[in-house]
Amino acid sequence: MFAVKRGEIGKRFDPYANQPKFTNHFFSLRTKFKTCKLSEITSTIFSGITPKSGGNAYTDAYAGVMFIRSGNINADCTVNDADIYIKPEVHDGVMNGSKLHRNDILIAIVGATIGRIGIYKDNKQANINQAIAAVRLNDDRFIPEFIVHYLQSSTGQMFLDYLKRPVARANINLEEIGSIEVPILSLDEQLSLVSDISTASQQRADKIRKADELLVGIDKFVFEQLDIVLQPLKAELSYAVKRSDIFNSEIYCRPTYPDCLRTIHALKNNKWYQGTLDNYIDVNPQTDCSLLNNTETVSFVPMTAVGSKDNTVKYEVRAYSDVKTGYTVFERGDLLWAKITPCMQNGKSCLVADMPTQIGFGSTEFHVLRKKSDVVHMPYVWALLSNRTILQAAQAVFNGSAGQQRVSDSFLKRFPLPLPDVDTQKAIADGVFASLEKMYTLKSEAETEWAAAKEQFERELMGEDLHE
Repeated sequence: MFAVKRGEIGKRFDPYANQPKFTNHFFSLRTKFKTCKLSEITSTIFSGITPKSGGNAYTDAYAGVMFIRSGNINADCTVNDADIYIKPEVHDGVMNGSKLHRNDILIAIVGATIGRIGIYKDNKQANINQAIAAVRLNDDRFIPEFIVHYLQSSTGQMFLDYLKRPVARANINLEEIGSIEVPILSLDEQLSLVSDISTASQQRADKIRKADELLVGIDKFVFEQLDIVLQPLKAELSYAVKRSDIFNSEIYCRPTYPDCLRTIHALKNNKWYQGTLDNYIDVNPQTDCSLLNNTETVSFVPMTAVGSKDNTVKYEVRAYSDVKTGYTVFERGDLLWAKITPCMQNGKSCLVADMPTQIGFGSTEFHVLRKKSDVVHMPYVWALLSNRTILQAAQAVFNGSAGQQRVSDSFLKRFPLPLPDVDTQKAIADGVFASLEKMYTLKSEAETEWAAAKEQFERELMGEDLHE
């Protein structure tokens, strides 16, 4: 509970925006620095759109323009390459006003991602959706890297927190982004601050890169242990398909489909090929929930709780009455495998072997795999289906519109399963998970060191008083 003097009420009259944490923080900033608004030092602040899927606006990576979304903005203010691409004519047409330039500052302005800050450092063509505000500086007194790290500091995040509306799906508009206050420092002061945190950002990026290299090594390791040799991915604009090569009931007109067939062919001709996956594993089986009552708690796994190609999962606990309809049901020991773009490409899958309850519920965008034979070691199956080559093959058989494409369960059911003896499966899985442990360590070190670097940036810029 708090009181606000009439003369101290700002543009917003709601209690949320007039909390003492905001007024005290901003007072300290204005006392310590002369400030200016973002809108005063920019040539433009803009956002994009999401093209309608039915308009055939999307295409493959080799022919398209990167479509950047808030999920592509990293914790260290870098921006990943997109996993969805729009056609050049869309980029130059209806989305002409939201083309990115090098050094544009990207701010997530919608939903749970509000507060993510990035700087676009690439020269590739790229565009953004409506969940990102792009800020383009035109004032020589400021360097983009300083603005980015300031916006990620506690003060910058306080402005974003203040501006967002406390509604079901929080959002900030472009005019409000322009109202954010920035401290005016000399270029030498900015460069000094940026130098240290940029070094820390690079060190974090190096460790993340090494962790990613371990993932690539895992992919190679699995196929090497199975004596499978595949050629690099090669998109083909024209091709012929033999009837004998078709592994399900459909032919797909995609440039990567021949490569998918080559992968399937290699799996079928492997010395350990034992038939299709559905001979040993149930895909999307029925789960008996008859013994659950409405007040009982069960495990819940949203898509956001599952890591990418690392078998990590964070369980939530919910009442059975809240999840018994409209969600995917699974049991402890099952394998969850994302079927929708871009989650499938990113390798979102996990074993729920340590799930707190016997029965769990989760996103409808998971396929559920449950073993029905003791000759299968599920960690091995996870390692195989998380392999980058297998994920690339699955993309060639997407169904649905470009923005909401999915892999049907027929891909998994008809998947040619190399199945060595259980001891060999365990040895392969053990090798994979040993590398994953090294990857977890590198990523943990990277995040710990990055957090320390951000704290140091704030100490040097703002002083301790703003954290009290």
